[in-house]
Amino acid sequence: VILVVAPVGFVWNEGCLVEGAEAENCQPNGTFLDTGRPVARVSSRPGGFVFETTAVVLNVTAPRRDPAELGLERSWMAIAEKSGEVAAWGTYETGFRVVHMLATILYANLPASVVDGVVVWTVEATVMEAEIEILAPSAFTLVCNLTDLVLPENTTCTAASSTLTLSTPLLPA
Repeated sequence: VILVVAPVGFVWNEGCLVEGAEAENCQPNGTFLDTGRPVARVSSRPGGFVFETTAVVLNVTAPRRDPAELGLERSWMAIAEKSGEVAAWGTYETGFRVVHMLATILYANLPASVVDGVVVWTVEATVMEAEIEILAPSAFTLVCNLTDLVLPENTTCTAASSTLTLSTPLLPA
């Protein structure tokens, strides 16, 4: 078992293991001691983790603001447990900046009508592979249509969640 401790403000999503990861399961597991830092419990597949080669990709929701802007730590911690005892631990002290995108959504305001909308976003730093989830108020229904759009190659869109999956970097604009 590996416990992954995130900075304050992050939220581990239920079933936080990304498909294809080299682990069996991942679940939110409370907070670390009295720090308020959220913990995910990552269980290994039979045979345990092979530390030299294991890559575990986890699904976590970033906070609205960078923890460092609020005077909080950005560091991450991993604690390996074996038979309920701490076997190893490590930290990533510098963490990473949380950079949100500035977005504008344009659409015709015609009640009870099907209209095309445009989502425009700007990033401050190069974004490597990413998923961009577009959330709408409950009164709206979103449908993905990548026709006539200028997007990086191999961009896909999942209609059910209106999530764009980018496989090439987005450069700052």
